[in-house]
Amino acid sequence: MIIGVYAGIRTTGAAQADFVAQVQGSLRPFWISGDLGGSINAILFALGMITSLLFFFYSREHKGSLGIASKLGIYFLMVSFGAGYGYTVMSRISLLIGRFQFLLEDWLHLH
Repeated sequence: MIIGVYAGIRTTGAAQADFVAQVQGSLRPFWISGDLGGSINAILFALGMITSLLFFFYSREHKGSLGIASKLGIYFLMVSFGAGYGYTVMSRISLLIGRFQFLLEDWLHLH
C-alpha cells in the first residue's frame, strides 16, 4: 500500500515538473509589448514546434501543404539537433582547455 501511494505521488510530481512546465513554456503570447526580438522568438518557436510535430504525423501522406510543413519541420529539427551537438562539443573542448591549463600552469609551472 505504501509503495503504491508513493509511486502515485512521485508520478504526478514528475508529470507536474516535466510535462506541465514544458507546455507552459510553449504557450507564450506572440506579441510582447516593447520587445520585438522576444515576439519574433515566440513566433519562430511556435512555427518550429508545430511544423516539427507535423513531421511526425503519419496518418496522411506528406503531400501538398502537409509535405511543405513537414519539410520545414525537418529543417527546424536539424538546426536544433545541430545546435545541441555543437554546444556539447564546445563544452567538451572548454573542459579540455581547463585541464591543459591546470597541467601546464599549476602542475608543471610553465607560464
